[in-house]
Amino acid sequence: MTQIIYQEPLESNCIQESALIKTGAGKLYYAVLAGGSDSATATFYDNTASGGEREAFLAATAGTSTALSPVTKCISFKTGLYIALTGTNPHLTYMVE
Repeated sequence: MTQIIYQEPLESNCIQESALIKTGAGKLYYAVLAGGSDSATATFYDNTASGGEREAFLAATAGTSTALSPVTKCISFKTGLYIALTGTNPHLTYMVE
């Protein structure tokens, strides 16, 4: 079993619209996407805006959730972390370093 060791400081939050999460280098440890009244997607970019190098993608149907967890993949980014959300009332909870 792989052991994940988190380093401080960590930031955890929930967003409901596309947002720049962090500028500069860091790591995304987990993300949980919940679909609202319709399907939702979350695209993770190593950038300070939507576009550029796509690091990960999550999709959830209406009323369900899907997760990107550290057991599956820890995502490193260099420029920044921008998350583009689609759907009606999606929720994305994340933890970054």
